[in-house]
Amino acid sequence: MKAALPLAVLLMVFAVACDKPKPRPAADARAAHAPPAAPQPMSAGLVPRPEMPGFSLDRINAAQDPVNVPATIRSGTVVEVSGFGFDPVAKAAGKGVDIVIDGVAYPTDYGH
Repeated sequence: MKAALPLAVLLMVFAVACDKPKPRPAADARAAHAPPAAPQPMSAGLVPRPEMPGFSLDRINAAQDPVNVPATIRSGTVVEVSGFGFDPVAKAAGKGVDIVIDGVAYPTDYGH
């Protein structure tokens, strides 16, 4: 009978502990399943300067020297661009680079 008493107390404590759930922050159910927001181009909202930005375009996918030898890219494939950008007016490295295709700026993963 002595073993039954501690077991009964343990079950009572467990039942009381389960009755009071931990407080959790309320979350909007739609926000939990929403896709992440698309990154915005670094140049969004900036006023274009008349000076040409400085850059070096080293590679597009497997194509070396794509400035002089055009790169062929299949539709629907990932495009990997290697190079760097710099600000010739400030004489400093670029803080970010956007790639502009047909007048539309696309953000990049810059700095690797």
